[in-house]
Amino acid sequence: MKKLVLESYETKIFVRVFLGFLTLFILIIASVLFSLIRGGTLKKSFFGMIAYLLFALILISLLVFSLKKLKEEAKKASLLAANTMFKKNRIVFPHELEFEYGRIEFSTYLNREHPRKRFKVLEKRKSSVFEFPDEEFKLVGDYDRGFASFPAIKILTKPYERAVILFMANKGVIADKSILTPRILEDALNVEVEARGKEIMGRFYNPTGKRRVDVVISVPESPEIAVKIADSSVQEFRYSLLPEERIVIFSTYESLSIANLLKCLDLSRIALGHGEFLLTFKLSKPKARELLTYKLKVELKEKGWGA
Repeated sequence: MKKLVLESYETKIFVRVFLGFLTLFILIIASVLFSLIRGGTLKKSFFGMIAYLLFALILISLLVFSLKKLKEEAKKASLLAANTMFKKNRIVFPHELEFEYGRIEFSTYLNREHPRKRFKVLEKRKSSVFEFPDEEFKLVGDYDRGFASFPAIKILTKPYERAVILFMANKGVIADKSILTPRILEDALNVEVEARGKEIMGRFYNPTGKRRVDVVISVPESPEIAVKIADSSVQEFRYSLLPEERIVIFSTYESLSIANLLKCLDLSRIALGHGEFLLTFKLSKPKARELLTYKLKVELKEKGWGA
């Protein structure tokens, strides 16, 4: 199993902005004091300066308090990850923890200001050991847009409360062995696609001199988010719809977002998981149009969880 910790990149940005503001504030105060001393008006402006400094100190104190709370929340996931061990297919916590098991879904779209996030509780438990749940998951993301659905647990016990753990299983196969027999996409450009286990393998025929055809994957839940996996400039392509190994991601509930998840996986776009996917062939711009779309399904052979 592979262990990952999802960091709150928003917190990092806030820290940088705060440090920049603090540096600017110190420079302004130093500049004003220097000007007053040179002009001999420091005594006359003393009370005004005191009032200004008190206001600034109160504002900085509030920012420091907010920053401290944000950093404490962000550290819960990394602390839990550091104190958790893997033994075969089991996750061993540092001590007995109370947690909720269920499914978490979240999505982000460009035309919506706030991302959607929902955790559906299936069971509440208290244990120091949790067996990896070989359950279905789905993740499709393109930069800061996407859709995700994972089996997950949410910790209720301090000091890890509101930390969440996401699970990405590597078990599964594409249901249909032969997806596409040779098909003519554009003029004399043919394509053949075959499913082998968890991988899609494709081959273009006679691609020379033709307009480029892009191969993209999307999901019925978010068909507008299409992840490009290949194009006709390469004669053969292959793409796995499941990870090579089981992945366990530690995060805080507030930090969960498509953008943070992609950064955690060190990817700019992704299409992985179980269930239905849409494999689409389309002409590239400027005259982009869909040529062919095929539905494929990734099935999980073994289901169930327990510990």
